[in-house]
Amino acid sequence: MGEADLIIFPSLPESYICRYQEQNLTMDEEYDVIVLGTGLKECIISGMMSCSKKKVLHMDRNKYYGGESASLTPLEDVFKHFGMPMPDKMDKYGRGRDWNVDLIPKFLMADGKLVKLLVDTGVTRYLEFKSVDGSYVMKTDKGKNKKIFKVPSNEKEALASSLMGLMEKRRFRNFLIAVSNFDENDPTTHKEIQPNMTCQDLYNKFGLDNNTADFAGHAFALYRNDIYKQQNCKDFIKRMQLYQTSIARYGKSPFLYPLYGLGELPQGFARLSAIYGGTYMLDKPGSEPVFEDGKVIGVKCGDEMARAKIVVCDPSYALDKCKKVGQVARAICILNHPIPNTSDAASCQIIIPQNAVNRNDGKCVTAGGTMRHSVTARGTMKQCVTAGGTMRHSVTARGTVRHSVTTRGTMRQCVTVGGTMRHSVTARGTMKQCVTAGGTMRHSVTARGTVRHSVTTRGTMRQCVTVGGTMRHSVTARGTMRHSVTTRGTMRHSVTAGGTMRQSVTARETMRHSVTAGGTMRHSVTAGGTMRHSVTTRGTKIYIYVSCISDTHNVTSKGFYLAIVSTLVETNNPEEELRPGLDLLGPIEQKFVSVSDLYEPLADGSVDNLYITKSYDETSHFETTCIDVLDVFKRAYGSEWDSKVVEHNTQQDEAGY
Repeated sequence: MGEADLIIFPSLPESYICRYQEQNLTMDEEYDVIVLGTGLKECIISGMMSCSKKKVLHMDRNKYYGGESASLTPLEDVFKHFGMPMPDKMDKYGRGRDWNVDLIPKFLMADGKLVKLLVDTGVTRYLEFKSVDGSYVMKTDKGKNKKIFKVPSNEKEALASSLMGLMEKRRFRNFLIAVSNFDENDPTTHKEIQPNMTCQDLYNKFGLDNNTADFAGHAFALYRNDIYKQQNCKDFIKRMQLYQTSIARYGKSPFLYPLYGLGELPQGFARLSAIYGGTYMLDKPGSEPVFEDGKVIGVKCGDEMARAKIVVCDPSYALDKCKKVGQVARAICILNHPIPNTSDAASCQIIIPQNAVNRNDGKCVTAGGTMRHSVTARGTMKQCVTAGGTMRHSVTARGTVRHSVTTRGTMRQCVTVGGTMRHSVTARGTMKQCVTAGGTMRHSVTARGTVRHSVTTRGTMRQCVTVGGTMRHSVTARGTMRHSVTTRGTMRHSVTAGGTMRQSVTARETMRHSVTAGGTMRHSVTAGGTMRHSVTTRGTKIYIYVSCISDTHNVTSKGFYLAIVSTLVETNNPEEELRPGLDLLGPIEQKFVSVSDLYEPLADGSVDNLYITKSYDETSHFETTCIDVLDVFKRAYGSEWDSKVVEHNTQQDEAGY
């Protein structure tokens, strides 16, 4: 390990360290704040509260620090934690105490929020970090082969990279320069960039293609989905600038990782809290918040009770006040070699976008062999093939049906131009021909007494009455169907809002219920072997994250590597969803797979004074973690975190506290 790679901060004064201890005190006392759980988030909040002159009691049901984000050592404890038998030849992994295995490994942005918190609170005084060797992204090349590309960390790497063509590199360079120079408060820097632009407008302004946009948004700005493209570009620009300033700090990549693993971080903040008067109690199983008249009044453990008007906890201490929002699958893998195609990097991050592994935007489960294939882009169905004589093929562009072919006497062909139906031919005596111009129905011919009356205004059907058991009544507003009633087992009722179908009920075992939000189907239940259940998430793309560390960070024995693959769970086979990441690793010596539930609080804590942190997400960095920490602190404390209080107390303590 070269000294240039090692980031060492000044050591903590001995007078500080000797005063840190777990006090053997009883709980029966009044506190300003009680914190339950010693995960990283809770330890940071505890330290911040103590520095802000709050009397803090910090408890944990476990005998060790870290909670869900603990670092396990020796290696034998890792096998026990995952309930796996230890191999016959454990000695091949070297000394067990050389291993520090993080249950939720994440990197720190060198100029990010967590590093700033570490510096603000002085915790950096007794931690050592080492920069990560590089960041990579998986992309599909012109030959449809999946390859790993290094995210350029300087201009030389950018020019040599095969991520983009020559002309695209020039456009991307101009884009980076403009983004780097942009200052929201300085209009002279708003040359190519207007503050009211969306991110997609910004990409279009510089002529960047979709591949470059994905690369910038997810490898640089670290967004977890594509919703940001339709949002204002200010946050995106700040994220891009953070990536650039983080790289500028230490050169090879924007990421840092602490020596001896992430377990040092919660312990560091725990020491900070104790230094400023915080009381710690571990091994307190059964600890739970106590309420009176709808407000928290303290924490009870057995026959003991500590009182406080504010309680902060992780979701596991108040599951009845949380909602499950998903699951994260993680695979911790022991390797005896670096990850292939990373230039033998001792540490790295790899981001695998959804479009590189063809993962669906949501989840679709069918029964009875109906829906066979569905691919969407920007939340719009691109192709759908079914069996049983229903819809055979449907292709849309910008949300408009371009071509549809069905059998069994239903719609045979439908072609539209500019979102208006131009020609439609059906069988069995229904609508024979319909031609419109300028979006208004001009001519309609039917057979067998179907359509009897049709009136349109400005291209919108206002009323339609038919006989023969077909459409009876339809009224629309602004081109959106508001109400429709039919007979003979067809559509019975349909109500939409904002152009999105909210509810649909039909007969004869067709669609029973459908609810959408934000224009995306959230839930659908049918009978008769058709679609049973379908859930999507706003057209979100699911990403896979791979992080790798080794003995250079003092977390493994010499010559070994720890690779961690994580992603959001979409199916009943989480390990298979990790497969694209696992396939990158090469031969795996040992694998530990876990699935964790993701929880978020149901309320913000303003009513009952119980402030609950969110579960750790699937990302390989701590930026989202710190956003949650700062938000919880602000709500619980009543104002933003002010680092000046730490600087003042530090000077006071060094003077003889």
